[in-house]
Amino acid sequence: MADRKTIIKNCKKYLGEPYVWGGESKEEGGYDCSGYAYNVLRDSGFNVGRTTADGYRSLGKKIDPSQKKPADLLFFGKNGRATHIAFYAGDNGMYESIGGSSNTKDNPGKGVTYSSFYRRADLMEVRTLFDGAGEPSGDTGAAKPVDRTWLQRGDKGQKVTDMQIMLIGCGYSCGADGADGDFGKNTEKALIRFQHDNELKEDGLYGNVSKARLESVYEARKEIEKPGYKVGHTYTLQAEMKVREGAGTAFRAKSHSELTADGRNHDADGDGCLDRGTRVTCKEIKKSGDDTWMRTPSGWVAAVHGGKVYIK
Repeated sequence: MADRKTIIKNCKKYLGEPYVWGGESKEEGGYDCSGYAYNVLRDSGFNVGRTTADGYRSLGKKIDPSQKKPADLLFFGKNGRATHIAFYAGDNGMYESIGGSSNTKDNPGKGVTYSSFYRRADLMEVRTLFDGAGEPSGDTGAAKPVDRTWLQRGDKGQKVTDMQIMLIGCGYSCGADGADGDFGKNTEKALIRFQHDNELKEDGLYGNVSKARLESVYEARKEIEKPGYKVGHTYTLQAEMKVREGAGTAFRAKSHSELTADGRNHDADGDGCLDRGTRVTCKEIKKSGDDTWMRTPSGWVAAVHGGKVYIK
């Protein structure tokens, strides 16, 4: 029968195992924090599913941190979402797997270790799997996601399919099954790569911020894939834009006096940038990485930069 001592024994069993983002086995190279929790709980007799740190908040019951005992679950995070899970070890210590989204099988993180309970300052919740008599409580079945507004690994449905279609459309493979509506490991990895490339929090969770950015990049990609810019045609600036000597941000931005007479008339504040709404004639088009640059009479302007369309 599961008890606190069994959980602590199984916590110790994994000490020294490396951290791999999304990992839950030696075959995968290691364990992330929730993969570690999954194995410890399963080894200890709890019939839990594989979910995220936040998903395990459906287990047991919430208690005051001052009441914590060995084997209780510690949740760390902010804004109502847990991003890390650990086991309380007693004597102000805890067992956890330490690492981050950059840790892979070829680049593992620190992994399972005994740490000070005070190592992190973002404790948000403590939950116990036991009642007052030390018996497993009635709420220790399969972990289920708490009420949330984001998608995460393990979710299925049309919203997952929509996300996968956009990820794939932006060049991030979701694996051999493509947009199958199943938020599995490959989809999580694709989302994390997208978050990394767009300087977002690399948590593998598809919340409002990641959703808004993905939709923006996807729409921009669709815009780019339409018939391209043509020399001699006239286009409109969608934002105030710097004018550069060459096609790329490495080239110097021009000053107000270096613009054409018409360009100076469309630089209301005299900072060398053409005003939003300015109509420009395309003289030449060049690609710089994933960006597209247009030569106008005053100089080079970013038509598409960072996945966003600035000239239409």
